[in-house]
Amino acid sequence: MVAKLLGFIFGGIGLLQLIIALVFGINTALAISSSTTANGVVIDGGDTSTGRKVTALIEFTASNGQVVRFRSAIAANPPEFQTGQQVKVYYKTSDPAGSAMVDSLVSLWFWTGLFGILGLVFLIIGLVGLAIWYGGLRKKKWLLQYGQRIPAVVTEVKMNTHVHNMGKSPYYVVARARETLNSVAPVFKSGNVWDLPGSVTPGADVSVLVDPNNYRRYYVEVPGQKK
Repeated sequence: MVAKLLGFIFGGIGLLQLIIALVFGINTALAISSSTTANGVVIDGGDTSTGRKVTALIEFTASNGQVVRFRSAIAANPPEFQTGQQVKVYYKTSDPAGSAMVDSLVSLWFWTGLFGILGLVFLIIGLVGLAIWYGGLRKKKWLLQYGQRIPAVVTEVKMNTHVHNMGKSPYYVVARARETLNSVAPVFKSGNVWDLPGSVTPGADVSVLVDPNNYRRYYVEVPGQKK
């Protein structure tokens, strides 16, 4: 259940961030396609001697003869541009000063790249979580259909403090088989049990479904486990 929940949460966040990245990318592409270009020069690349991030001051002359100065969109350290550097500028003829954009990977595509990378990371984490959940579900269904049921006795009942849901943590049960398998009495650990009955205490009997060919594949049947 935890893997499933995290899978949907991280996967949903990842998809949302990828959509945001797509929107930024489309808007940038549309802005570029509808803009006029001009040659600009960096008047001031910025002083990073104090360790702060800086934007560059860029100047260009629009097609109507207007001299425009504007700041690059993203602050950086080390600076993205150097004083005196020649750059390409995109702008709309209807509003050169308000629409000017410098042609650079960072200035034009920073937000697209940021949300795209974050979206991929979150989506991959989500897919891994869902894969773990689905793999466990398939194993459980297989064991319920083909597994060998063996009796076991509860040796420990512990709280899984690594998992929380609305301020509550689940329990898990440790049980030892009452019979030997391959000359060994194996120990089994259940999944998370959120509503553990009071009757499930050390010494209580539980059943374990095991793969007849590999007793390391098992499912501990404990009342109160979420499906």
